Amino acid sequence: PAAASDLEHLPHVFFRVSIAEVSGREALES
Repeated sequence: PAAASDLEHLPHVFFRVSIAEVSGREALES
């Protein structure tokens, strides 16, 4: 159950991180 929960949470964390990276890059460019 714990492992399954972490596996479910991982894509959400990765998505948040990639969004933050993209917006940070855009902020630096502009």
